[in-house]
Amino acid sequence: PGALEREVVMEGDRLEAAYSDTPGQWDGLWLSSGSNGHAVEYLTIKNAIRGIFLEGNPGSGTPVLHMRNSRIYNSALVNLWTRNTYVLGENLVLGNAGVASLLCENGGRYSFRHCTLANYWSEGGRSGPTLLLDNTADGAGFQASDFTSCLITGNAAQELGILGEEGGLSYLFSHCLIRYEGGGGPGPGFTDGEKFIQVLLNAAPGFINPARQDFRIGPSSQVLGLANPDTALLLPLDLLGTDRTSEPDMGAYQHLASESP
Repeated sequence: PGALEREVVMEGDRLEAAYSDTPGQWDGLWLSSGSNGHAVEYLTIKNAIRGIFLEGNPGSGTPVLHMRNSRIYNSALVNLWTRNTYVLGENLVLGNAGVASLLCENGGRYSFRHCTLANYWSEGGRSGPTLLLDNTADGAGFQASDFTSCLITGNAAQELGILGEEGGLSYLFSHCLIRYEGGGGPGPGFTDGEKFIQVLLNAAPGFINPARQDFRIGPSSQVLGLANPDTALLLPLDLLGTDRTSEPDMGAYQHLASESP
């Protein structure tokens, strides 16, 4: 798309067409413990083993990683893998991956606004949900984890995993679509009004072409106009620069009438 003509693309060094969608060609980015204040915008990471792995400094006054208007997809394991750190994600697309699109483990602080987490992995079996919050390590504790106006979906029956609530895992999902069929809700259940606010279960996001990592939404989407209007004012433009201040849609993209699956 024209709005991303000047984006930075990080991928493997095999640029032949046959390798354009082959996962696991390079290791990915590692932001090690002790580093801080990383700002990333208009970046696409594709075909890695782990797109970005970062850890440490959860109590920093500013995010260890502030990532916006960016995409990570087709990782052999995890697109964004965090461990006891502080991340702010805005207008972020975390697409298909072999395990999870987003894995947050061993505590930390996380905030994701108008993000699309969608995993339609087709390169074999997938061992994890699209989003996994894992608080099972000794001494782990999530200071806060909130998802606002996000899409959390994919081609598995349950695309949200929450482990280790007894260890003090704090989280909030507000104005989000979550795919979770059968077995009741994770953790305390989706009826907990302090943790799940205006959550839409198992609706059709209406993606243009998820198999090709095209997670724009068309006019038939069931998430149109259901985002938090206050959050939309903080992020008035979507990933492609489309205004979303009027009847904002969930996820990283505001729909256009001319787009349809």
